[in-house]
Amino acid sequence: MTVSAKPIILSEKLTTWKKERIVKDVMKYKFSKVDLELTQLEDKFSMEVYNATYTKEERQLLSSLPENFVKLVDSISANIAGCWSCTAFYNSLGERRKVRVPAIFKTMTFDGSSAIGLAGSQFTDKARDIRDEKGRVSANIRAILNSVTTTKKLVEIWPEVLPFLNTTTHSSVPNRALPVIRVSELNKMLGLPVDEEV
Repeated sequence: MTVSAKPIILSEKLTTWKKERIVKDVMKYKFSKVDLELTQLEDKFSMEVYNATYTKEERQLLSSLPENFVKLVDSISANIAGCWSCTAFYNSLGERRKVRVPAIFKTMTFDGSSAIGLAGSQFTDKARDIRDEKGRVSANIRAILNSVTTTKKLVEIWPEVLPFLNTTTHSSVPNRALPVIRVSELNKMLGLPVDEEV
């Protein structure tokens, strides 16, 4: 049996701050692309609401007016099927952007079965699914982090977390990570590359 060499991890206390940093970085690794796609979906829906709220002629007029004659907003509200919805505008990088509205802007009411209502449901369902998945993944990460007290022990049971640790390493020793089923399931959930040599 071939034993892979791994760097020695100097044992450091796994503080609450470190845990939160690891959770943040691992979640970013997993969901950055998904989050960007969600902002684009939200922007598309926001533009649909915007275009339904203001006519083509009104939008052209808003574009031609000096900025001090209009209001710049980064979100838009509407009443959809009796519920208030507020969604944001984003650019292609996932950053908030602003659009022009009249100084006294208006809001519209849309039926749930309308094109806007259906688009709103699609966006809401997608956002909820992502939020639920994030909750499950975050809970699994925290369960592993809370099961140990040092970075050294963490890497022993979850070696794939090493790139997310801002810690000190030196030398090389055989990897004797314990085969923890929950860790393997989490790696699969996150799409982390796993060292197959044990």
